[in-house]
Amino acid sequence: MRHKKSNTKLASLLAFVFFLSGFASLLYQVIWQRLLTLYYGVGTVSIALIVSAYMLGLGLGALAGGFLAERVHNKIKLYGIIEILIGCFGLASLALLDFLGRATAGSNYTISFIYMCLFLCTPTLLMGATLPLLIKIFNGLVHDFLFSVSRLYFMNTLGAALGAICCSYLVISFLGLDFGIYMAAGLNFILAGIIIYSGKIYTHRIPRNSTIGSKVFRPSDLGKFVYLLVFITGFLAIGYELIWFRVVGIFVKASPYAFSTVLAVYLLGIALGSYYIEKYLRKHPNSDPVSLFFFCNS
Repeated sequence: MRHKKSNTKLASLLAFVFFLSGFASLLYQVIWQRLLTLYYGVGTVSIALIVSAYMLGLGLGALAGGFLAERVHNKIKLYGIIEILIGCFGLASLALLDFLGRATAGSNYTISFIYMCLFLCTPTLLMGATLPLLIKIFNGLVHDFLFSVSRLYFMNTLGAALGAICCSYLVISFLGLDFGIYMAAGLNFILAGIIIYSGKIYTHRIPRNSTIGSKVFRPSDLGKFVYLLVFITGFLAIGYELIWFRVVGIFVKASPYAFSTVLAVYLLGIALGSYYIEKYLRKHPNSDPVSLFFFCNS
């Protein structure tokens, strides 16, 4: 009983850490977007390039994180190190952006996209790696894969939505861009300290390997075709976000708050969707996830 209670406490701590990690990540994204547009313009094409570079890094980081999660023994220490590295890059980002902007201002969109990718690849790769890594740790504590993915994705994305709103309407407006970067980096260092300390306290509770430990749905006939389907849904989802940003921009006349507002609403919807789909599948254990997937995308 005590063992289970200790696992629950550590799992709750990890979920809260991931909430704040998402908050810090969106502080970075909103501020970097503001700074990058100073040099590359505020047009919709420029915004699309920034979002594309950011999502590319997150996707590749998630792939790398999944690889590491299966091979690294001390996963919680690695997660703490990643938070430290993100914070260090955050502190250096102001100087890096100033240098990059002065050296490349006026470049065409192709060159601009390359420079944006070069700048964003390091932090976004690190950010993307945190989700699969923490899912592996979290699932080893609760032994419920569906719950682990749903709850962590919900907490991280909810934190991100709050971070986008707070950054734009409070932090930048009253404290400035530089303070926002220092605030995000400070959060990274604090979270790294919490996670590494908790790893030492609960060493005997953190499993080296974990199994799915949840309902296993019947295999579908989709096979590897599922990767293409998920790719297409991601393509369309970001396409909607950029279109909505452009539509909102017409009404608010390119307000500096438009990007963060659309982003926050978008992320809030994703967070709630992740939370409630797990509840639905739990309540309807005989439902077909494949049919539900196509229904949600129809």
